[in-house]
Amino acid sequence: MKFDIADFEHALKSYDYDQVLAFDIALDKAFGLNIRESGNDVEEDPYYSGLNPHALLTSYLDYFQILRDIPKDEILIDCGAGYCRGSLLSAYLNLARCVSYEYLELRVIEAKKALNRINSLKQDIFRVDLLTEALPLSYGYYLYFPTGKVLRHILRQVFIHAKNKTIYLYACESHGDLLDYLKLFKSLAIVRRFKASLPRHDKNILKFEVTPLPLKIDFQDNLAEYLLVFENTSKAFVIKLGEYEWIVPITACELIKYNERDALLYQNKRIIEISKNEVIKNIINLTGEQYKKAKEGDKILSKDSCFYLEKNNSFVKINF
Repeated sequence: MKFDIADFEHALKSYDYDQVLAFDIALDKAFGLNIRESGNDVEEDPYYSGLNPHALLTSYLDYFQILRDIPKDEILIDCGAGYCRGSLLSAYLNLARCVSYEYLELRVIEAKKALNRINSLKQDIFRVDLLTEALPLSYGYYLYFPTGKVLRHILRQVFIHAKNKTIYLYACESHGDLLDYLKLFKSLAIVRRFKASLPRHDKNILKFEVTPLPLKIDFQDNLAEYLLVFENTSKAFVIKLGEYEWIVPITACELIKYNERDALLYQNKRIIEISKNEVIKNIINLTGEQYKKAKEGDKILSKDSCFYLEKNNSFVKINF
């Protein structure tokens, strides 16, 4: 079975969920792509419970929309590409080039086999650890995974690349937190929306234009950008907590939305409602011993120039 651009244009206009899914499965079969797993960790999200595993992958129709938006001589880097459908479609329809980065070796092996069956001379599928390896400069980057350290590592690189070229991020919601997080950045501006072809937490895939981060970043001006830049430093927030001040290391915090307000998720378990009761007073640099204690999870408090550790709902005075 062969497909051409007219088939994709028709599908985008006319297909419902079941038809999109059947269209994707037919393309997988045409490419000889063997989806050998039951899916990935988004299956654990109740929103996706009961969906066909193919529906958890980015649809070929969504890759088609994105790749048609990109100038033919430019490149899209697919970060966490799964079975690398973007690279397969790019080669098959001769669209803008799509370079796929995926960590799981099984997926990379299967995707490369499929790319060879298309008789493509392009070698655009790579096994990459996105948390440790550098991203090259590109026109665009596609993101379809939750927030976390990997995403922030990618964003830091993308903002640096934006100093040298106009860059775009294409983002599809996975766990319900990605798009809200990206919207927190003043240096990311939504310039286009594409309707997602399969059920997602958000019905749109968003295209963001990336501008470089300002040379000086103040946490009061944009907390998301401040946290991104200083995540791996010894800086800490001083947060008003009743009669005490709570010393919270930035490296242990993640910015989230909670009850439609900005909040900090501390140590992946404690929500700090910074826009309500627990206000950030200022930023300090921790000493080596303070940083070690805070990173180990100890709750450090200060009052009248003295420091305390909270232990079993009591306060133990300490000397740094």
